Amino acid sequence: MRIERDIDFGRPRRMRCGRCGHEELVSHDWMESWEQGNELCPECGIDCTEEDRARPTYDPDDPAIVDHQVLRMFWYHTSTIPDWPQKEFDPREKLTPETVQRMTRMCGAGAVDRWAEQQKSKALHVGTYEAAIENMLRRMDDQPEGDAPFYLYRVVLDDAVGIEPGVHREPTNWVGDAQPEKFLNPGHSVYRYINEHEDEGSISLALTADAIESVSGIQIPVATKTPARKKQRLATWQDVQLKVKEASVPDRVRPRLAGAFRTVSASNTDHLNPDLLDGLVDLIQNPSHILALLDSVGPRQV
Repeated sequence: MRIERDIDFGRPRRMRCGRCGHEELVSHDWMESWEQGNELCPECGIDCTEEDRARPTYDPDDPAIVDHQVLRMFWYHTSTIPDWPQKEFDPREKLTPETVQRMTRMCGAGAVDRWAEQQKSKALHVGTYEAAIENMLRRMDDQPEGDAPFYLYRVVLDDAVGIEPGVHREPTNWVGDAQPEKFLNPGHSVYRYINEHEDEGSISLALTADAIESVSGIQIPVATKTPARKKQRLATWQDVQLKVKEASVPDRVRPRLAGAFRTVSASNTDHLNPDLLDGLVDLIQNPSHILALLDSVGPRQV
C-alpha cells in the first residue's frame, strides 16, 4: 500500500545552523525576521549573512530518510507538459531561429545539439504535494507561460530502483538543471535532497526516468463549485489580498499565491478572474479534494 503523507502548508520549519549544528523548529514569522537579519542563531550568534548560516533541514522523523519508505510513498510534480515525463521529445523545437544562431555564435558548432542532449538526459524532480504546488506558483509568477495549463502528477516509483545513500544539498545548477551522472553512482537512480525553495525543509528527489513506474495526472487549478451568487467580485488588487487572507491561506504561502495570480491575470484579458483565484486557493486549502480527483484517474505506465 502506498503512503500518502499529511499535507500542511503552514507547519513549522526546522532550521539547522551550518556552523554549530543547532537545530530548532521555527515559525514563518521567525523565518521572515531571520531573512531580514533580525534573528541570530541562539547557540553561536551568526546571522543570515554568513555562508554557513542556518538553512532549512529535514525532520529526523521524516519517513523519506528510510530507503524502503521512499519507494512506497506517493511523490508529486507539476508541469505544463500534458504527458510528463516524455520519453521522446526534441528540446530544439522550442528554440527560435534567433536563439539557435546566438547559441552557435557564442558556443560554437554543435552547441544546440549538445544542449539538446543535456536537456533530454537531465534529472527529473519530484517532491511533496506542497513542494509541487509551490513550484507551480513560483513558475506562474517568475516564468509566466501565458495560458499554458498546469498539470499535477502523482508519481509512483519502481520498487526495484537503487537509492543513493543519505540526504544531500540540492544538486541543481544556476538554471535549475541537474545531470544524473554528476551525483548518482552506478546502480542508483534516486537522489534525496533538502528542498530549500519550496516546502522548505522537505525531502525532494532528483531521479532518472527509469525510476518511475507510473503517474496519474490532472489539470490544475480545478474548477470549484462555488455558486455564482456567492462568488466574490474582484475589482481591485486589494480585493484579491483580502480574499486570500479571508480564505486562511497560511502566511508563508500567501504572497506566492497572490503573486502567481497577479502575474497570470496581468497576461490575460480576463483580468482578476475569481474562478482562477478560487482554484488556486482550493489547491492549498482543500488538498483532499485534489487527491480524490487523482484517485479517480487511472495510472499511466512510464
